[in-house]
Amino acid sequence: MFQLDNITLAVLFSVFVLLEMLYIWIAPRIGIVDVPSGRSSHSTLTIRGGGIIFPISIFIGLIVSQNSSVMDHAAWVVSGLFTISVISFIDDKYTIKPLSRLVVHILSVVLLLWGMGFDSQPWYLWLAALVLIIGWINAFNFMDGINGITALYALSIIVPALFLYSSGEYQTLLDSSIVEVGLLSVLAFGVFNIRRKARTFAGDVGSVSMAFILAFILLDLMLSGYGFSILVFFSVYGVDTVFTILTRLKKGENIFEAHRTHLYQYLANEMKIPHVAVSAIYASIQLLINLGWIGMSSNNRFSYFILVLGGLVAVYLPFKMKLVSKIRAKA
Repeated sequence: MFQLDNITLAVLFSVFVLLEMLYIWIAPRIGIVDVPSGRSSHSTLTIRGGGIIFPISIFIGLIVSQNSSVMDHAAWVVSGLFTISVISFIDDKYTIKPLSRLVVHILSVVLLLWGMGFDSQPWYLWLAALVLIIGWINAFNFMDGINGITALYALSIIVPALFLYSSGEYQTLLDSSIVEVGLLSVLAFGVFNIRRKARTFAGDVGSVSMAFILAFILLDLMLSGYGFSILVFFSVYGVDTVFTILTRLKKGENIFEAHRTHLYQYLANEMKIPHVAVSAIYASIQLLINLGWIGMSSNNRFSYFILVLGGLVAVYLPFKMKLVSKIRAKA
């Protein structure tokens, strides 16, 4: 497995920071800014699309990894990442119709699954994988609303995943060097986003491409031998998203419209807890859960997965209900 030396890592990190600075300079000149609205969690104009370096990092990682086997087998996946990143970047500049965006997302995920060897799987597994991954991509896309949450939550998944890749326990499609380069891009983005007043948000191009990359990583690890229970890596935001969607459906709301009803949004907007603090809480809980899963023996990991989901739901539901009641009482 190819390893990147510290000098190469430092150079790549510097390159990503410079690319981010360049983008921050260019974006307002071509009109890619996020204008606050009644459903936003910020109050000032902020540059959108800073996460453009996420897909770029994967392309660079594939090159510097010098792994021809990965390059041969990941062509379909890279095509999917490129396709979904381009449509998302266009969406950051212009508003694309939801149906058109969904069609491109489906195509991109099909390319991902094909590249991961799903061509031999029955149709119902294709359908289940499509629904889950597209749901995850759109859920993660809504996350880019408060400072730091996209970067910190991504790190809570990538760092433990990198440990698994470095262990060499199973034969995987990706190798640790590619994941390291992706991690560097998140850190570089964090320099400009994990702060009280963010210089840039990830935008659709960042949040959608990162969701795609995380799905790629988790699917790779799952299929290599770690199994279904590794989805616990998505559990914290997954629980918040699922129950928020169910609540909105119950109220007859359009779940594809922007809103401020995730738990983290209530904490940041109504309770006035600093954005980065809320983001750090989410990421820290997810990181601890992921490290706990890694520390389990393979025979106990599925039981751990079930216990974590049950525990999160048992804590999340009463806490959010009490918080919402408190907020309404103050209104």
